[in-house]
Amino acid sequence: MATKQDLIYEIVKESQEELKKIHEEQVRQGIHIAQNTKDLEHHIKRSDQFEEDLKLHRNNDLRHKNPLTVKGLFVKSIWFFGGIGTIIGAMYALLKLLETIKQ
Repeated sequence: MATKQDLIYEIVKESQEELKKIHEEQVRQGIHIAQNTKDLEHHIKRSDQFEEDLKLHRNNDLRHKNPLTVKGLFVKSIWFFGGIGTIIGAMYALLKLLETIKQ
């Protein structure tokens, strides 16, 4: 038969183990949030760079008399799909961040 001190010792020991598990989970969640935040920041930087490149591209188009050439349309389609990819990547990173926070 266990004494009261033994029971109290067991309860304290179990509580410490549970607190350690909780702390480890918090650290793990913090790492996931940091990774997803880093991904989101990367996509934001890419979209900012895309906007700057697009402004330069538009300025170059204004210098030409006929920007609706095959080459011009090809370049514009590449810029368009690059921008769509950047936006989708940023949305994906944001959803992963929100999903991690929810857990």
